[in-house]
Amino acid sequence: MEAEDRQSYFLKMAQEARFLAEEATDDRVRTLHLEMAIRYELRAEGSGITGPADDEFSDDKD
Repeated sequence: MEAEDRQSYFLKMAQEARFLAEEATDDRVRTLHLEMAIRYELRAEGSGITGPADDEFSDDKD
C-alpha cells in the first residue's frame, strides 16, 4: 500500500471514529471512539514519511 493510500485510509477511519463518537450515548464509548480517531489521525500523519529519519541529533557527527 502506498503512502497516499495509507494516509487516505487512516483519515477515513478517523472520520468514521469521530462520527461514532458523536453518535455514542455513553461517555465511555464516546471516549474510546475519540481515542481511536486520534490514533488514526496520528497514523495518517506518520504514513507520509518514506525517507530516512532526520539525523540532526545523530551521535556520529564530526
